[in-house]
Amino acid sequence: MLTATQHVALTFIVGYIDARGIAPSCEEIAAALGLASKSGVSRLLRGIEERGYIRRLPNRARAIAVIRRPDAEDLARPFRPDVERALQVYVDQNRTSREVVISEAVAAYLGIG
Repeated sequence: MLTATQHVALTFIVGYIDARGIAPSCEEIAAALGLASKSGVSRLLRGIEERGYIRRLPNRARAIAVIRRPDAEDLARPFRPDVERALQVYVDQNRTSREVVISEAVAAYLGIG
């Protein structure tokens, strides 16, 4: 299970790699997530790596390999009930999946979609 911040970070990393073919730098991750320091990004990446979603090579720039892509079930906390209802209505009306909607929303918010 991922925290909400870890889920957003992993979704950003996956989208960045898909779009550019290379992993984002710590500075790019910090900027995208609004984090103030690279040490915050490092802690975040360590947590994602401990949960088995990525692998990092030490002392290498942009050395993040995605092992497992995130999905909605990976979130440790559910959405607020009103957000959950709105999400379900949107999914039903547009005949799509939760994962697609969440992924597209996060990508649009981060400006990578």
